[in-house]
Amino acid sequence: DWHHPGIAHDDAWVESVPGAFSEWTLEPSAQFTAVVGGRVDKHSVAGWQASPRVHLRYAPSPRLTFRGGLGRGYRMAMPAVESLGRFASARVINHSVNPWGSRGNVESGWTASASAVRTYVANYYPGSVVVDLQASNLDRAMILDFYRSASEVYLYSSALRARSASLQWEHQFSKNWKARAAYRIQSVRASFFGQWDRVPYVAPQRIMLHAEYQFRQKWFANATWQHYAGMPLPAGPGGTLRETSRSFAVVHAHLRRQTGWGDAYLGVENLLN
Repeated sequence: DWHHPGIAHDDAWVESVPGAFSEWTLEPSAQFTAVVGGRVDKHSVAGWQASPRVHLRYAPSPRLTFRGGLGRGYRMAMPAVESLGRFASARVINHSVNPWGSRGNVESGWTASASAVRTYVANYYPGSVVVDLQASNLDRAMILDFYRSASEVYLYSSALRARSASLQWEHQFSKNWKARAAYRIQSVRASFFGQWDRVPYVAPQRIMLHAEYQFRQKWFANATWQHYAGMPLPAGPGGTLRETSRSFAVVHAHLRRQTGWGDAYLGVENLLN
């Protein structure tokens, strides 16, 4: 049982989630694996919840693997805690559900995924290429609606759809340094009072470059550059119109030293922001 104290109110509640699950694995050969499972929970707030899932794996060669999955899940959303950054504004919060936890806060939906992983060795050092696809349809999701009013943010339960595709390349160039590059495209749309639109503050494209270098025996230096494409911004107070933000990039860099009692870090984040 988990006791959740309220935020700016005196309500509190207790969650208990007894459940049972079963899983079946089929592996007729070293190349193919299928896992079928399911779970049933009796949530003290959300009621009965079923979460079926299936995972498939096919490896036609030792260096090529395909995976696919389909499953349903649920969770109890806590928007008062999870969205504190979005609430830090001059907007008035107008909510049709309890922002601290109730049956109306349950999020549920289906997710399908597929991926392909290709590993290789070049100049005696390993590398890999990963392609990943994912689609989620949530019939119930907690929505923060910044579009309806420039002076208010509406909080309610609605439907949400998310699609994403990513490509990642990773390679170790020598004993001392390795690098990773990734590109991701995504679309997140929600039903705002019955009208489908893009979820604000979500970048439709992202690029990431990462490199790590080891010098001496226990010293490591790494840097990460991330690029964000322009994201939708809602209208705001003072007559600010809805627009798309400019693209921007941030850099994170760290220096790490391994010791007998742990790792010590010295770094900087959000450069160029």
